[in-house]
Amino acid sequence: MYNIREVNKYYELDRVFSVIFGEPGQLFISKKSLNAHQKAEVEVTEYLRAKKIPIECDPYGFWTGDNTVKWPILSKIATRFLSAPCTSAEAERLFSSAGLIINNLRKSLLQENAEMLLFLHHNLEIYNFEYE
Repeated sequence: MYNIREVNKYYELDRVFSVIFGEPGQLFISKKSLNAHQKAEVEVTEYLRAKKIPIECDPYGFWTGDNTVKWPILSKIATRFLSAPCTSAEAERLFSSAGLIINNLRKSLLQENAEMLLFLHHNLEIYNFEYE
């Protein structure tokens, strides 16, 4: 029998990797002994056991330097989220969408619900969700 928390943990990890790397397991073809989840766990464990860098260090430089080879999965994720967007277009789109979601007809909408609606509006396309 499966532990539902373990299954959910792997499902979420698989979704994150499929969004970042494309098809699940696409990056991990060369090492057949471990599946994508095991490789990610090994890499995270190795990273957590490694010596911590000083607070003054540049995190982007840390992930784009020699550590790209040492921790390729974490490096790809870190560089994606540490990079600044090249334009403000996405932020403008987000505020525009917020204006459509939070309007006079929805004055009583809770902040948490508005945030969830805004998140879904911008992230459902990442998962190729299609409205029926």
